[in-house]
Amino acid sequence: MMPGLRLPLPRAFLTGIDRTMIRERQSWRVYVLGTFHPNGVWYYFPVLWTLKTPLLVLLAEIVGFVQVLRGGILLRNGAARFLAMSLLLNLICFSLFFHTQIEYRFVLMCVPLGYTLAAAGLTSLAISHSARIAGAAVVAVALCENLLYWGNPLAFTNAAVWPKRSVWRLMAGSDVDYGQDRERIGRWLVKARAAQTKLNPAHILPGHNTVDLNAFVGLGDPERYRWLRENLPPSGTSATPICGGAWTTGPTIAS
Repeated sequence: MMPGLRLPLPRAFLTGIDRTMIRERQSWRVYVLGTFHPNGVWYYFPVLWTLKTPLLVLLAEIVGFVQVLRGGILLRNGAARFLAMSLLLNLICFSLFFHTQIEYRFVLMCVPLGYTLAAAGLTSLAISHSARIAGAAVVAVALCENLLYWGNPLAFTNAAVWPKRSVWRLMAGSDVDYGQDRERIGRWLVKARAAQTKLNPAHILPGHNTVDLNAFVGLGDPERYRWLRENLPPSGTSATPICGGAWTTGPTIAS
């Protein structure tokens, strides 16, 4: 970008920005709702927001947004307008102009903005005993949803995604598996009585196979496990999840 820069200008920082912008403009295999999009799609982050926010928290947030609009809070409160504008600009940028739609974490700064704005709407409602009970229920259900992913929060999806073994039809990549289970998969295979499995074989082999979720959906090579996706998806008793990003196929699979 600016190779001739001298200190005290931050050459390394500006070079990093330049490299990031170049990589962002490359073609990426964006995967959402079972479909690949080479240059991203506008609804990628909204879909992940609805699937990765605890269900009742999502409902409360939507109610808060509606109240912000209906109650005229944006007209009366400058701080609320600032939050809303910051959230809107970020969503427009990442949904319409950002190509590297491979991880929900790129928009994590929007999460507290959304919660704060929704809280402004919720606090404008009359506080009653039933409202307090509803708030406690929201927190309790959110905690229960997160307990299912204790130790593996990256792969979290809310209760609307069920059965969990079908999450590959909705999302993949770092939204589910970033290699976070790599050191634990051996123990899980032993626990699942699948210690003799073939792990990510070049193609499906006779016997027991365990396939990484990202390889299964074809992020790296769309042809490698196409037959497996089309003929033996992880559903029913033919295949079962053992961790956030791996699937085991039944013991009678032929190559």
